[in-house]
Amino acid sequence: MNQETTYNIKEVKEVKEVCLKLMAIDERCRNDDLWLMLQGYRELGFNIYIDYHQLEKMPRPETFKRMRAIIQNKDKMFPPTSLDVIRRRKKRQKVMEQLK
Repeated sequence: MNQETTYNIKEVKEVKEVCLKLMAIDERCRNDDLWLMLQGYRELGFNIYIDYHQLEKMPRPETFKRMRAIIQNKDKMFPPTSLDVIRRRKKRQKVMEQLK
């Protein structure tokens, strides 16, 4: 395993732990990926006002979104609590399935 792969595995594990923690204590994190991402960055020690050099070091937003999806869909933990979010995600899922 090369150094980049090792770093990516470490980052994903770290983001998973942060997502689990935040989704357990902040209901909004279950329903809003952007909120989860911003709170995740704070939890990881990043400032919300981000300079370019910090941006390069931060986990990508997709990592938070994907980890939230894995936690909710695969691990069956911390389901969304907003009916609007549930409906919107179901509609998106149907659209994505039609594109396959």
